[in-house]
Amino acid sequence: MAEHPTTAAAVTETTCGICLEEPKDPLNLPCGHSFCDSCLNEWRSRYGVEEEMRRKCPICRARTPPSKEMVAKLISYRAMKKWFEDRNETSSEHYSHTRQELAQVEEEVGADWDGVTVLGG
Repeated sequence: MAEHPTTAAAVTETTCGICLEEPKDPLNLPCGHSFCDSCLNEWRSRYGVEEEMRRKCPICRARTPPSKEMVAKLISYRAMKKWFEDRNETSSEHYSHTRQELAQVEEEVGADWDGVTVLGG
C-alpha cells in the first residue's frame, strides 16, 4: 500500500501543492507551482478573503495571472459597456449594472495584469 504524502517535502512538480495528489485539470503558475484547478479555486474562495490574496500563489505568494474565465468576463463587460455607449444609452439601468459588473471584474483581475498572460493559457 502506497503512503499518502503529508509533508511539504513530498510536493513535487507532478503534485498539486494543495491536495498533494496528481493534479486534476492542472494549472501551472508562472512561479513554477502547480495546482488542481478546483483546489486553487477552493483555496481562493476559502482563504483568499482579502482581494489581494486571491491573486497570489498559495505557496510562495507570487502574483498569479487571471483565469481565462475572468478575462472572458472582462472582455464581455467591456464590449457591453461600449455597446450601450455607442447607442447613447448611458442612463439605462442595464448600463449602470454593466458598469458595476465591469468594475468588479476589473478589481478581481487587478490593475497590474499585463493584459496577455492568463492561467492555463
